[in-house]
Amino acid sequence: MTTTLVTGANKGLGLETTRRLVAAGHTVYAGMRDLASGDAARDLGAIAVQLDVTDQDSVDKAIGSLRTLDVLINNAAVVGPSWGLDDLDVDAMRVAFETNVYGVVRVTQAALPLLRQSSAPVIVNVASGLGFPRALLDPEDDSFNGYMIPYASSKAAVLALTIQYAKNLPGMRINASDPGYTATDLNSHKGHQTVTEGTDATVALALIGTDGEPGTRDDVLADMRSIVNAVPDMHWEVQELLFDRDRIAARVVNTGTPVKEWLGVAPTGKSFEIVEYAIYKVNDGRFVQMTNLHHSADVSRQLTA
Repeated sequence: MTTTLVTGANKGLGLETTRRLVAAGHTVYAGMRDLASGDAARDLGAIAVQLDVTDQDSVDKAIGSLRTLDVLINNAAVVGPSWGLDDLDVDAMRVAFETNVYGVVRVTQAALPLLRQSSAPVIVNVASGLGFPRALLDPEDDSFNGYMIPYASSKAAVLALTIQYAKNLPGMRINASDPGYTATDLNSHKGHQTVTEGTDATVALALIGTDGEPGTRDDVLADMRSIVNAVPDMHWEVQELLFDRDRIAARVVNTGTPVKEWLGVAPTGKSFEIVEYAIYKVNDGRFVQMTNLHHSADVSRQLTA
């Protein structure tokens, strides 16, 4: 049985993630600041646990109540009190970072001893398109119209710390997800996606590698063939490379025009251009591990716009 902890699980994306993982057979601990708000999670079959990611004592007690842990989903997040420049100050920045960044570190660090005992440890950090510079600069992207500085910068930090955790913990599957513009309390339910759509990436990443076995060379080749089959003109252009002992980090621009269904989107004749960040571990002249990050919601938007 896979044991999963979801932070901020009493409502919105966290609650929907909880529902879907319980349905997938996970034993889910639903973390929330106030246990009185946990009835919805309990009704789903989850175990409500008091967890305030801004309080180290609360984090330690919550993690201490678990006997095992296989999957950690750092979902808890706040916008904070600032939505523009006129109400922006350091305190507003601190509020957003306390939950969205420091909270991720608090919970992850506390959970590492249990995750290291798992045969298939997974960490998913729920980020946001607002953390991608390219999305923030693209007038056609939903994130372009988000002007809040604390939230966007905190989510950019989440992407960076996800990559750094992945580099430091190569034996774990560590990824970040982007819910897209989803209708939740955070945006006063103005988003055009449902919470189910908004949790697709998070749930997929939480379920990855549940057998604990790494992908083989044949798995990688099969995946590449499926991509080329759907996008025959797929082009990868390496724009930046960074070498650090046995690791290589790359910034790659992917372009192409799907001719078959790809990423759940039927071919429309439209092309896409996305930036992918990849980290490779090299041993004896061979790539032995790869972690990659790209804005999947941006791909879908480009193909359906």
